[in-house]
Amino acid sequence: MGLNKKYNAVFVKLDEAGITSLKPLDAYLAYGYISKKSVEELVHRRAFIINEGVRTALRDNVMVENKLGKKGIICLDDMSHEIFSLGDEYNAAKNILCPFKLSAPVGGYEKKILKKHDDVESKAGFLGKDMEDFLAKIL
Repeated sequence: MGLNKKYNAVFVKLDEAGITSLKPLDAYLAYGYISKKSVEELVHRRAFIINEGVRTALRDNVMVENKLGKKGIICLDDMSHEIFSLGDEYNAAKNILCPFKLSAPVGGYEKKILKKHDDVESKAGFLGKDMEDFLAKIL
């Protein structure tokens, strides 16, 4: 599935290799660390999966159990815990999710950063723990 749309988000394991692989895309991406609460909010409120060829909202534990029950993940809480803690079944849990569609940031962010390329580079890239503040603006 392509990620060429503005304000799409996916979970990525941000170890040293992950940060290094994203570095060439710093002018186009914002990435960093988010809290357990944010992971839970994304999984519980904004998650979609492909179910029988159709993009479907992930709304209940039955859907999770049908997709990931064999991996020991039977509910939304298990899924968000697995993703946040980078558990053994992290890849299985994140791979069933469609990219999250987020809103444009509040406060004229896009207008400000598109004025010149230097501004884009200063606002994008690795945000570290500041990613939580950025995410709050687009949820």
